[in-house]
Parts: sequence; C-alpha cells; structure tokens
Amino acid sequence: MSEEIDLKTSEQLELIRAHKAAIVADLDVHRIIPFLLEQLVLSHDDKQRIEHEVTLEDKSIMLLNILETKAAIESNQDLLPIFIESLKKEYDWLHKSLTETTDAPDSKGLHIPSEEDDNVFESPKHHKVKIMLEAGGVNCPLIAVERKQLVETTRTELKHLKRGQYLVIQGMAGCGKSVLAQQALNSAHLIKSVFPDGVYMLCIGKECSDSKDGLMAKMRILCEKLEETRAPISLEHGAELLRMAFMKRTKALLVLDGVWRSEVIRSLDVGTATMVTTRDVSIMDVVHGRVKELRVDSGFSESESLELFRKSLNFARVEDLPDSARSIHHTCKGSPMVVSLISSLFQDHPDEINDEGRWIYYLESLSKRRYSKIRKNRDYEHESIYDAISLSVDSLTEKKRNYYYDFALFQDDVPVPCPVLQVLWSLERYEVEDIMKHFVRKSLICEELHPSRNWHVYSINSLQLDYLKYQLQCTASDNEDVGSPEQRLHQRLINQYLAKCENFYDRLPDDDYIYIFLGYHLYKSRKFSLFPEIYLNLLFIGEKLRLVGPADLLIDLRKYHEFIVGEDEERMRLIEEVQGFTELIGHIKFGQEDLDIVQLALQNPSFELLQKKARTLALSEPNRLYFEWVGADAKQWKNPESSTVCSDGVRCVKFVGNTGNHFLAGLNDGTIELCDLNSCGVVWRFSGHTHTVQCIDTFESHPSSRHCSGNNNNTIGFKSKLVFLSTSDDGTCKLWTTLDSVIETEAHHHQSNFSRYHHHQNSSSGDNSPSPKVHQNKWTIFQKIQDSSSFTFEFHSGPVLCAEFSPSGREVVSLSTNEILVWSTTDGQILYKNSPSFSSTCSSSLTTSTTTLTPEPIFLNCHFGPATEQDRIPYIIIGTSNQLVLFSLHQTSVSASVEAHNMNLVAVLVSTDWICTVSAHDIALWKIERGESQTIIRRKSLSPRRSFPMIPFPNGGTGQEIKTEVDAKGIPWRGGSGQFLVPSNPSDRFLEDEDFTFKYKSSPSKYSLSVANPGNLAVTIDTGEFFVSLTREHIIPKRSAGLFQCAAITQDHELLACGTSVQKICLYNLQKREFLGEFNTHTGLLRCLDFSTVDEWTLLSGSEDHTVMVWDVKEEIIGRKLPQKGSNFASVFIDSCIVHESGHFLSMFSTDVNTIQFYRDSILIQETNRLKSEITVVCLSSCGKYAVFGTESGEIYHLPQVTMKPFSMRNNTIGKIELVSTALEDKIRILQFDPNSEFLIGISSFGSVLILKNFQPHFRWQLDNRHVIGLHFPFNKYVGFVCGHSKCFLPIVDLETKVEMKGWDGCEVGNVTCSTIRLDSTCLALGTSEHGITLCTLRFGVGVLKSVVISTKQKSAIVSLAFSPDASKLAVGHKNGLIMIWGFSGSSYSEQQSLVLHKSQIRQLLFAPFEIGDRRWLVSCGDRLAVWTVEREFTLSQPVEQIQKTSFMAERRRRKSGDSRPSSRLSLELPQGIKIGKQGKRELLNSFSFRGTYAHHVVSDSSFSKFITVDDTGIYYLLRIMKQVDHL
Repeated sequence: MSEEIDLKTSEQLELIRAHKAAIVADLDVHRIIPFLLEQLVLSHDDKQRIEHEVTLEDKSIMLLNILETKAAIESNQDLLPIFIESLKKEYDWLHKSLTETTDAPDSKGLHIPSEEDDNVFESPKHHKVKIMLEAGGVNCPLIAVERKQLVETTRTELKHLKRGQYLVIQGMAGCGKSVLAQQALNSAHLIKSVFPDGVYMLCIGKECSDSKDGLMAKMRILCEKLEETRAPISLEHGAELLRMAFMKRTKALLVLDGVWRSEVIRSLDVGTATMVTTRDVSIMDVVHGRVKELRVDSGFSESESLELFRKSLNFARVEDLPDSARSIHHTCKGSPMVVSLISSLFQDHPDEINDEGRWIYYLESLSKRRYSKIRKNRDYEHESIYDAISLSVDSLTEKKRNYYYDFALFQDDVPVPCPVLQVLWSLERYEVEDIMKHFVRKSLICEELHPSRNWHVYSINSLQLDYLKYQLQCTASDNEDVGSPEQRLHQRLINQYLAKCENFYDRLPDDDYIYIFLGYHLYKSRKFSLFPEIYLNLLFIGEKLRLVGPADLLIDLRKYHEFIVGEDEERMRLIEEVQGFTELIGHIKFGQEDLDIVQLALQNPSFELLQKKARTLALSEPNRLYFEWVGADAKQWKNPESSTVCSDGVRCVKFVGNTGNHFLAGLNDGTIELCDLNSCGVVWRFSGHTHTVQCIDTFESHPSSRHCSGNNNNTIGFKSKLVFLSTSDDGTCKLWTTLDSVIETEAHHHQSNFSRYHHHQNSSSGDNSPSPKVHQNKWTIFQKIQDSSSFTFEFHSGPVLCAEFSPSGREVVSLSTNEILVWSTTDGQILYKNSPSFSSTCSSSLTTSTTTLTPEPIFLNCHFGPATEQDRIPYIIIGTSNQLVLFSLHQTSVSASVEAHNMNLVAVLVSTDWICTVSAHDIALWKIERGESQTIIRRKSLSPRRSFPMIPFPNGGTGQEIKTEVDAKGIPWRGGSGQFLVPSNPSDRFLEDEDFTFKYKSSPSKYSLSVANPGNLAVTIDTGEFFVSLTREHIIPKRSAGLFQCAAITQDHELLACGTSVQKICLYNLQKREFLGEFNTHTGLLRCLDFSTVDEWTLLSGSEDHTVMVWDVKEEIIGRKLPQKGSNFASVFIDSCIVHESGHFLSMFSTDVNTIQFYRDSILIQETNRLKSEITVVCLSSCGKYAVFGTESGEIYHLPQVTMKPFSMRNNTIGKIELVSTALEDKIRILQFDPNSEFLIGISSFGSVLILKNFQPHFRWQLDNRHVIGLHFPFNKYVGFVCGHSKCFLPIVDLETKVEMKGWDGCEVGNVTCSTIRLDSTCLALGTSEHGITLCTLRFGVGVLKSVVISTKQKSAIVSLAFSPDASKLAVGHKNGLIMIWGFSGSSYSEQQSLVLHKSQIRQLLFAPFEIGDRRWLVSCGDRLAVWTVEREFTLSQPVEQIQKTSFMAERRRRKSGDSRPSSRLSLELPQGIKIGKQGKRELLNSFSFRGTYAHHVVSDSSFSKFITVDDTGIYYLLRIMKQVDHL
C-alpha cells in the first residue's frame, strides 16, 4: 500500500513540475493562502516563509517548494489535490490544465475530492496538524445515554456560532444540560474544524453567580487555563484579561455551565464564542441580539431512561427491568438527574435490583416530592433540585450524612486532601478513605490520587455543594450568640486543628491545605482574636514560609491586616518587621527544613521586635542550641530590599512598567515570569519558548499604526502597549504585548485596603478568595500550555543569544553564535543578514585591508549604534569572544573589528557618545566619533598586544608585581589585565603625547621600560558617506575576586554594576573612573543584572538559585564609612587572669584598603595606616603577644604591642611597623608561629621557607617548589611540612639544627588536600582528592614510623579533617558538603555516622576539647556554621538485637504499670545542659547562615561557647551560644 501511495505522490509531483512555469507566471499566492491555511495544507510558519520573499514569482516558487517538500516527505497523496482545488475559483485555466486528461492515453489529471467523498483529513496522516483539543477531550459520564437529535442540533448550532455570539442551552435543573453540552463537544471533527484553538469550560453554579468574590475565583481559574497568570483583581479587570487572552485564540469556545445570574454573563462577555447552560434564559438579556437559544424542554424519552437503568444496573435487556422503572420515568418526566441518582442508589444494593419493594419505595418518594413544576417565568422551583439530590443524601446513614454535610465548609474547585478530613473527623486514614469511597460510588464526590504525597484528594460538585450550603442556611438559628451553622462548622474545623497541634501553631500538619487556607477558615469562623496570635507567631511564620513560600505569607498579611493589627501600634510595628523579614529571608527558608526560623531572626538585628521574640523563644528552650551574634552591625553587610522566588533558574531580568514595581524574569525552562516587588510573587506567566530564555528587551510603543502578524494569523496592534522581546536557545525571538494599564492596576492592587477583600462581622457576604494562591484544580479540563506570544521570528539557525529593539522600535537586531539578523517588527521581514568571518586584529575596512580570517566567530552581544540626527541607524555593534566589531547596515561588505580585551567579553553597553565594554577581567570605555566620510582622520589601530612592548615578568608572574615610578603628572602605572601595562588607579586614564617611565623592582633583576605616546586602540568603518570610529580611552581593572559574568548600566551611564563568578556585585562610577565597592548576593551562580528606569539606585540581580533580588545601591554611591575586612584573618582567645572575668578574642584582619585592624571581641581597638605592599597573610602568636603579616612582594613585617583600648582615630592608629625580612622574593602564603612563639615560619608561593627565631633570620630552606598545604608541630621545636599536589611530601625538620627526621614521600596517594594531627602528636591524617585517608604514625626521634591508607566509599574529594581530643573519632569533610564520622575500633578507623547539611565543601572541622553534658560536639564551617553532636560508641557488650529488645521490654513494662508516656517537649525529656536538634535530625544542634557564601575557618574560645569567623564578603561574626551550661 505504501508503494502505491509513493507512486501516486510521485505522479502528482511530476504533474505540478510540468506546469510550474505557468503557475509561477500567473499565480498570486495571497489569493489562495487563506484557503490552504483553512484546509491545513500550510502552517503559519509556512506562511511566514512565503511572505519573506520579495516578488510574486519568488513567493510562488517558495509555495511550490513547500508543497513538494511536504508531499515528498509525508507521501501525502491528498495534499496536492487540495492545492489544485484552491485554483478553481480564480485560476480556472490553471485548474483545468492540471485536471484534464493529457495526450497520453492512460494519463489522467488529479482527482479532486468532492463533499460527498470521505473527509481526507480523517486519515491518520492528517492528525499531525496543530488542532488538537485542549488537554485531550471532554469527560463524558462513563454510563450515559446520548439523545442523538439534541446532540446533532447542538453541534449544528455550534458550527455556525461566531465570535461574540452565544448558544444558550436552557432547561430545568437536572434535565441533562451539562451532559448534553459535553456530548455535543465530544466530537474530534467538530473541535478540529470549528474550535481548533481549544474549548474552555467553567462550572459556575449558584454561589458563584451570587457572589462577586466567587465569580472572581472562577475568573482566576479561567486565566490559569488560558495560561494568563496575572490574577484579576476586579470583575472589570478580569474581563479585560480574558478578552486579551481570547484575542489570541480567535477560534476558541468558552462553556459556562450552570449560570444563574446576568451579572455572570456581563462579566464574562469577553468576545469569544460562548455556550451557556442555564435554567433562566432571561439572564441573556444583557447580550440581546447575539443569542441563539436551544431549549431542552423534555427529559429522557422512555427508551432513553430505561436504557440508562439497564446500563447502570447491568440488566441484559430493557425488557428485564421491573415495571416500576417505567413508572419512575413517567413520575419524574424522564429527568436525567433523577434517573441517574436512583440508579446510583440501587448500586448500593446490588442484591435488591429485582426487589419490587425498593423500586416502589423510590417511586413513592418521588411522588411525594415532585420538583418539575414550571413557574410562569420559565424557571423551576429551587426545592426540586435539592429534593433530587436529597434522594441520594437521605439514603446515607445518619453518621455518613453528617460527614457529607461537613463538605459545606469547603469551596468550589479546591481539592480537599484526605489528611484534612482525618483532622476534621478525628479518624484514621483508612477509615476516611472507606467513607469517601462510599461517597464516590454514589457520585457525591470526585476522587483523585495526589501525584507525590500518596494520598487521595477529593472535590465536590458545585450543585451538590450548593445543596449542602442551602441546608446549612435552612438550619440557621435566630440566636446570634450561637452563630450560624456555617460559622459553627468552620469553628469546628479550626478547633480540631488547634487540638491536633495542641495550640502550637507551628505544629499544624503539613497536609497541603491548612497553611494555605487557615486565614479563610479563621475569618469564616469569626475567630478574629486568633489572627494576631497566629500570624505574629514566629514559629508559625517559619513553617508557613517553609511550606508555601514568602508570596503567600505576604499577601495573607496584607489581606487580613485589619484583624492582625487592630488598633495596636506595637502590632503595627511588628507586622511591618514581619513583612520586611519575610522579604529578606523568605526565599532562603522556603523548602528548607534545616533552617531554624528562630536562629534566622536572632541573626537579623535590623528587626528589633522580631529579634526580641526570637530571643524569648530561644531562652525558653533549654535543650535547644541557639547562636547570639555579639555586636552585630547591620552596616557590615547589605540586605536585598526584597527577594522573589521563581519557578526555575533565572537567566535574564528586565524592569517593566512606569512604577518600577514590576520586572520580567526569563527562566531556564523557557518561561517568562512577570513579578511584583511588593508581594515578592509571580503575577503573570508567559509561555511559548521551549528552551532557556537568554535575553529580554522592552519597548514602550506610542499610538501608531505599527503592527505585527501574530502567531494565530492575527494582526496585533501595539498601540499604547508595552512590547517586549525575548530570545531563546530554541532558536526563536518572540514579541509579547502587555497593556500598561494591567501593570498599573496590579500595582494598585497590592496597595489596596483590606476592606476590598472583607466586610465587617455584620456583613452577610463571605470571602470566596481564601488564599492569595489560586491553586489549579485537578478536575478542570482543557488544560494545555500554549504560546501566548504575539509574534515569533524563527529564522535563526541556532540558539539566539541576544536581541535589541531599535530606538524607533521598528527593527530588531538579533544574533546567534555565528549569525546576525536585522528584521522588521511590522511584518518580520529580514532587512539585514550577515554571517561573517573577520580579522582577529583591527582593520579600518574589510574592503581595503588584508586580514586573517577567523573561520567560526562567536557572537555574544549585539546593539544598534546611536541614531543620527536623521533618525538613521548606520551601523550595529557586535561583541564577540574578545573583539568589538562594527557592521554597516547600508553596505554589508563594510565592517571592522578590534581585540578589545584579552579575555572574553561579558557585555557591551551603548550610550550616545560612549561605549562601555566589560570583559571577564576589566572594563574599557570607548569614545564614539561620527562624521562625513571626507572629514575622517585616519589613524593606526593597534591590538592590545601591540599597544605596549611586553615585559618579561619574572618567575611566570602576571605583571601584578610591577612597582611604579610616577612622572611629572604624578600618574602611576602597574601591571594589569593580561600581560600588558594599565594604570594602577582606576581613575587614571591613558594620556596621549606624554612620556612615561615604568620600572620593575625585584631582586636580583631589574626591568625598565619607557613608552612614549602609547596610543589608544581604535576601530573605524567608512561607508563612503560617513565614518564611525570607536576609540578606547580608559581601562578600569577589576578590583574583586572572581571573573565578571554580567553587567548593567544606569540610564545616565554613570553607574556600572558587574556581577562576578563568586556571586558578588561590584559597582563602578564611570564618570569618576572609580571603584565604589562590592557586596555579596545569591547562593547560586549570578546570571544577570538590570537597573531600574524609574529609580537609578534600584538594581535587580537574577541567579541560578531561582531567585531575583532587588538592591538599593544608594549607600555605595555615597561611599561606606569603614573598610571591608578580608577573609584573611587570625584570632586567638586569651583567658582572663581575673576571677569571674571571662577571656576575650584578639583578632587581626586585613582590609580591602590594605590596612590591618585589631579587634578585642567585637570592638575595634587599632588600625594601621594604608600599606604600600598588598597584604597576603596575617598571623598572631598563641599568646596574642606577637602579630606579623606577609606581603605580595615577599616581605614579612612585625607589628608593635597591641593596645587594648577602644579604637579612636586620635591615639589608636598603629605607628611604626618593623620590617622583619625580605629574604622571600615571592608572595608570602603561610606565616605561622610555633606553640612556644619562639620560631616563626614563612613560606612563599614557590616553596621557599624562611625560619626566624625571635624575629631574626635563622635559616632558609627550599621545598623544591612543593605546594605546602599545612604546617604541624608534632614534637617540641620540630615542624612538619605537608606538601600536596601530584606528589605528597612530609619532611619533619628540627627548628634549631635544621636536621630532618625520617619523612614520608607518598607518591602513591595522589593529590593531598588537607591534614590534621592528633592531640598527642602520634598520628597525622592526610586527606586526598581520590585515594581516601592516609594515617601516618609519628614517633619522636624517628619521624614517620609507618603509614596506612584507608579507602572511603565517597567519591567526593576530602577537603578537611579533624581528630576528637581522645582520638576516638575522626571527622572527614568532603567537597560535596558531606561529613563522615569515622570511629576507632580495635586498631583502625571505620565509617560510623554521616552528617548531611552543607551544600558546598567543608572548609574546616573543629571538635570541642571536652564532652558537653555526655555528648561530643563538632563544629563544621563552610557555607554555614553548624554544630553537631557525634554519637558515642556503645559500651554495652550485648548485641544490637538485644539492645533493641531491652528497649521494647521497657516499653511493655511501662504500659503494664499504667505509667503515662513522657511528654514530647524536649525540656521535659532531657536534663538541663543537654542539647539536641529538631525531630528528624537530632544530631544537628543548629546552624548559622552567613551573609556571604562561605567562611574559611572558625576559632573557638576555651569553653567552646564562643566562635569567631569572617565570611568571604568580609563580614565579621562573633557568635555566642545562648545559655550554654558550663561543662564542669
């Protein structure tokens, strides 16, 4: 068969090719494209490809090529006949020539199917078209009878239904309107041909019709179905949102099921084809003239009722049914709902389906409660519907009926998890499931299994819910003191939850419900006094943040603000602090169970009231460990103003709107989220890209005629809209439109008063918007993620990395890694295309220069050059790997490039007269010059490596060692980026026509260089009409750790922000050419930055950690007061000689301004003047008497005696500093005193060792350039050097005589990364990257006696080690953050315990010097500081099984004696002084989160109750354990 199809397709192709010349000459493709689109022969992508051709002939050729390709690939023999049929009306001569018989006797034209033929699109081959029904199909009842005539009539009316028109299915309650609508839509042909953009169904119901809040909830659900993620805030706002959404879905159908009031129709009149089911057609008067009515006056026919009974009750034939079945049909007049309900009642009694008595019982019940009486207004009595429902409800036992009535406290479209019902009914899970299964069988409840929690969730039909709520109203009492039945029902739910958690609100169960809807039930129960008690409870705040995130809590706080605060001023201050605290740490706490909310509040001194609450909680828990940050100063660090959690890693961010309160975030999964700064939440989600979003650019259009063809072949005007552009790794650029008014309204929404959501207690209306988070209903249908963009440009051959609007917005420049395109936003036509290879050195014009071509240039950035006075954009600016390239837009052959930097370009930022380029290592400023071609001043352009002669740096140096001699102008120069000279001061600039003398000082060699008129880099293009020249005038070197990764600049181009690879943001003032400072940001890779266009001091940062942070950089612009500490510090604890007086820490820090500071605890006591040489290492003796530091140039300095007086600028500045030695010529890496402070060991970066005795050179020793990773003093006046890298070496040297003991050369162990020594100096442990742990046994007089290698199961490298004081434990820290505890048993160590918390490498491990209580404590330092309890070894001789049995028998004896179970409160379980962690991780006592990314090491006091450290951002921490009990 396939061969026949291929043969027929080949014949069709030959026929088309034979007439190709005639078709190309005569055909205007615009006349037939609509027909081909309608018949699904062409897609919209095909249409775009055809439209991009210039002439009609080229468009015709493109059309034929597309048709031939599709026919050949798909072997589709029906495709070309449809094309020929499209020619019949206006090109009959072409049609005739293609269909008539040719001269060959057995050759015929193509057969064109007629309407009588089978639909060619029913073939499976044609199911590839993009017209599938949203989310599959319509869910019809499993057992149903189709009323064929009504179904066919409904489908006929739907086929002729136009946009803005209504088809109303009118009938009595229970007549089967909803099933009829579903059966009519259960047609693939109807959906494909009439509603290819999808069918969207909403179950409205009476409560929703009567309540504006309920209708608002439905609008939100519909917005989610349409993937329009901005939640409506009013009925008018919701209608506008839906109208915009349906404008993109012109062939969609909206189904409104069970509408009761005209207000619903008015609010949901959104301009799309709509089908409505209702009892009262008068509700459609508001859309008079656009309504088609379809009456369902009768119910089932007798045969249809009996057929439903037969199917439901499993009778073989209709004739087998009892006669009462026919009587029931006649009594209820064939009501589909009644027939279905009675069928379900019989299903509970399968043995009685032939019992005539039960049939008569149901017949008599119907006879007594007739519900089908018609009133004059064509409506039916309300009681008739409830009577029908009560037939099923009344058949329940009284106990189960009461259970069912409890569902009245829940809401439409809100799934109720099984654990909620367990709490409400005080039943076990399986009891609840049995009860609910009974309701499910009676069609009273819908059931579905939770995909991840392994429990069932339930939902009730809106009509049944109306019935339950009506029953509550009917039982209402006139006694106001008692409260309404609904209020009492909500009170019971609240009371059950409070009893469950014993009024500890943080112990509310995690059931995916109560933390979201608690506020709603409190409001409905009128328990307003609980609002401040719960929502100002710090522990509850922590759990709510962990489970539902910061956005939900923030909006709850605003929504119930009136009840939380009341008239209490202190509560007002407290709730403001809670909001600020949530914005600051909410994203950190979300999903993190190991982070203690009390500890997080304790370490945030900015929130005084909240910290006071936390302190009270901490002191009330004697068995919990908490850190107190002594002397915490908020000026040390920088907090984000707010943090927003996105659904995936953030790749790009962009401020939007006129208020500065919203931004767009492009994510790794291809989604773009519109976020609000006030709520820290996502308010809108744009879907369309299938891969990572790389770039976002915005353009605010003004009233104009500019438009663009949309994805659904719509013409979308951009008048008065915010348009934004996105690029993606999926190879597309997309245009999106957003009404400014929507963003403005959203901003007003978050500032609205609480009265918008609630009425006072005397109000009769309820709140049907229980939570700020509208959850997707699992039972709603027609869900499918759709492309919501207005236009897609798909002509890039690879991932699109960058794109930008032109100043007029009429063009876009976009680029992939090797392709540049400029295209029109009007019609998507390509205006410019270039895939060049260009010179790796500068040339003024490719047309006039001989260049060496780079075969595969990598483009990274693209920008339009500044427009001329005539609004012309003559050129574009491209950033490549390390080059800056200019392309002329008017002459594609004219371009020029220059090596702008030695390292990869990160960003190119363009202003009117300047261009700022940021590479991974430095910043350059380029002056733009423009003029007419004849005025151009030719100049020689140099690449960076030709700018200055290269200086041979000694020992492979990078040029950082250059010392400077200033000239008459006083401008110093030094080694900078790469291997060439740059100014040492960022404010200094390259000056022309000046002579500079550079000198490099180093022993034993000296280098000097004189450069006259160094010349600036330049790149120029000349088109013959004009020239553009870029001249590099300034270089600003990087002043921070890590490499630049991203950059952003303010609108006035004065302030530059650069993000680094170590998650810091560096700020530069470009006008003053100065570095303003840096601060730490995210925990994940920093990807993007953007400044606000409204407030130039507001900065966005996005990261792979799924967060976007907002920063206020005003203080950095003004300048900070104190120098920032470096992570290089030394600290010792000095015990006090005075009784009852505690000791203190003496700490020594280097700063970012190259000074040294001394602190006593948290008090600054001394600071040096700024030093000339860069400080690399600092060191204090163990007694605190001596302080030394080393420099970049190999110098060692000694500081005089440190005073203990508080710091003052007048008398505490350290004066003379003593130079101890300059013997080490290279950077000092290690300085360390021996335990007696007699010897000082200094080690350079190349393994040169200098031993000083009493600060006098003693001897010098060379370690053969071994990389020293640590020093140990195993014996008195002996030092061991641990050398790592590829070969480990362990020499042990006598400090007095320089005599070596037997060392150890561990070539077989590989790369050694860390080391530690036992307290008794008998064993040295070495950690490696691949080969586990090496234990070296040491003996005085011998050295290394033996070594043993212990393998570890972990593949991650070992990066830290620590012995316990008694050597019974060895703590091993891995690079992946895992800590393993090895226990000593017999003669070797083995793994006993794993400690899991850290997410990055363990920098240091530190055991307590004694047992605290009966536990051994361990401190780990890395991305946070954590305190652990290490398991003690079993001292019992019996086996584990016997130990467990003993525990079991103890429990049995307790039960027999009648003793009660011990309280669950920790303070009652454990003696005072014993600390344990939270349930589930008892070994983790607590952790302290650093402001920065990590801390290198930590120092403890003698009591192990105080700790001091500095993180990588220079923040100083003095931590004290609260209520620490003395170990004695």
